[in-house]
Amino acid sequence: MELAQEIIDTIRQAEQAAEQREAQAGQQAEEIIAEARSGAAAQKSELIRQAREKAVQTENAAKAQADRIMADAEQAEGAELESLRSAVTEKSDQAVKAVLAELL
Repeated sequence: MELAQEIIDTIRQAEQAAEQREAQAGQQAEEIIAEARSGAAAQKSELIRQAREKAVQTENAAKAQADRIMADAEQAEGAELESLRSAVTEKSDQAVKAVLAELL
């Protein structure tokens, strides 16, 4: 009978050891999953931060380019306006001379 009891005890110990290993494996799996989730959340946050930073940089670059284009347009407009004023003055002088020539 002792041999049978020893066999039963050995089987129970083996079953308990297997249950403990299974529980440890389950716990390790949960820890790995939690760590992976945490890592994914941190990576997601970093990617979002980088995307926002790049968007701000792109927006700033676009604003700077728009400002340069507007400044160039204003400068060109000013030069064109001055040219038109000069032409009007010249034509006005010519018209006055023509009118005086007709009158005299």
